[in-house]
Amino acid sequence: VAVASLAVAVSLRCAWVYVNRLVARKEALQFQHRKRGEKARLAGRLLKLVEETELPPKEQQEEILRLSPQELSEKLKSGALSCYTVCLLYLLRASSVDEETNSITQFFLDESLELAKNLDANRESTTEFGKLWGVPLCISEDIIKEGSVNSLGLLQFYNHKDPTDSHIVKKVREQGGIILFKTNVSQLLLGNNCFNPVYGQTANIYNSNTVAGGSAGGAAVCVASLSAPLAICTDALGSVVSSSHFCGVFGLRFSPASIPLSSFVSKGHLNGLPLSCGLLSAHPDGLAFLSDALQPNPPPCTALPSTLVSEVATGVVSSVRVGVYKADCLFAPFKSCADALDTAIARAKAAGIEVVECDCPVSYPLMLVCYSVFGADGGELYSELLNGQQVAANLEDQLMVMGMSPLLRFAFKTLLMAVGAERIADVVSMFCAQSVRTYLERIEELDQMKQDLLTSMNEKNIHFFLCPAFPIPAPPADLAGKVDAANSHNRAFSAMGFPTVTLPMALAKEDVSESREVADFWDTAVAEAEAEAEGLPVGVQLVGVPGSDRLCLQLARLIATPTSAV
Repeated sequence: VAVASLAVAVSLRCAWVYVNRLVARKEALQFQHRKRGEKARLAGRLLKLVEETELPPKEQQEEILRLSPQELSEKLKSGALSCYTVCLLYLLRASSVDEETNSITQFFLDESLELAKNLDANRESTTEFGKLWGVPLCISEDIIKEGSVNSLGLLQFYNHKDPTDSHIVKKVREQGGIILFKTNVSQLLLGNNCFNPVYGQTANIYNSNTVAGGSAGGAAVCVASLSAPLAICTDALGSVVSSSHFCGVFGLRFSPASIPLSSFVSKGHLNGLPLSCGLLSAHPDGLAFLSDALQPNPPPCTALPSTLVSEVATGVVSSVRVGVYKADCLFAPFKSCADALDTAIARAKAAGIEVVECDCPVSYPLMLVCYSVFGADGGELYSELLNGQQVAANLEDQLMVMGMSPLLRFAFKTLLMAVGAERIADVVSMFCAQSVRTYLERIEELDQMKQDLLTSMNEKNIHFFLCPAFPIPAPPADLAGKVDAANSHNRAFSAMGFPTVTLPMALAKEDVSESREVADFWDTAVAEAEAEAEGLPVGVQLVGVPGSDRLCLQLARLIATPTSAV
């Protein structure tokens, strides 16, 4: 009788969980259906506006979209180009690209075009132009903008609207910038796959079967496809780096102290890990252009010698030493990624920068501490945010990463469902539950490792690191969860607050069959992910010490190779 009662209880519990999942999925599908309808109506309105507007010839339209942000700004301020025409061209491209990639969550059609009209009308009487005057750009879904939806990909927040503008949006408005739309993010800004149950999957513009990145994935697609010349997004655990690498754009992850968390997002959910602001551009100088607009007076870099800081600021780089490494503590890079690093090294040396080989500064213990901090509160913050909703990072991927066989995965999932732990937050609670005291100890340990790394860099006279942005090109969507740990060194740098500039270098071309020796589960997963690598972008990352954001940009200009958008 007891066994039968237990079996009935387990069955009822599983049935209850299953029904809740169906209800949540139905809500998500209904919301996505409404969004598709809104986008279809917007596309119709855009076509009508095109009929009413005298646009340049097709060839000239493409030239306008390919202008660098600086060139575009100069032509807009001089009157050589109309703000209204430029915004309309970008919105047209964005609407078309969104149909293929699902990269945009909300358009600001009326607001942006009305602002563009006003700027055009007042151009002659304007005595002082802002840095971004008339320049269109996009922001990721999580950035606070008055009246816009900010859900973080959570179903219970699918209609949550921000009551006011964040500091960074106010700064864009002050400088005369025009925000065209918001872009898709990964749920809770986590992982390397831009997917959530509210808006769905975002596809890479280079290959629709592969991912675009994490919280910056939607923005990276829009910049790469010339749907926007600039983007502002967020980096929780390396998303700006991976998204830039996957989509072939330039990316900057600020030091957390440069632009505080409270100035751009509303839900600080990553415990003690720094959440950073990120910028994207299709042009190497676009990052500095937008950075100057958002932060015209950056704090001085105190972690490097003052003489070195002054020299780099004036273009003198002969005293700069850059440490180079190809493999992190888990993965050797895919051949095309290693080749991209060789190209970057050659360009750095040609520019007069001293390059020295070094070991990967991200040790396995450091990576483990980052993950430990990540779930050190036992998943309580995640449980509170999720509030009973299933997260996009489903159990199947998590159990696959643990190396479980299909039979064991089925048994384990059934057990978790029986006790109501169908969410990844509950799995974190089971395996990572720690006290607040332990959590604070982990934060202190991470800070100590950061100080040890800075001390080691000082002793070895290394000022920056140059390494692969990601060990492989963009993986297929169904493999993204399995290769999540391939972002380990990006996450460590992000957790420690090191700024990073990502530089696209080339497209993968070689035969991938001989690229990797398969030795364990991780290698198997990565080898599978490399199967569709041909033709995908690969890049490198230049990592600086905290506070060296502008110096990273200065050096990146010397290393960068001009890249053409899709």
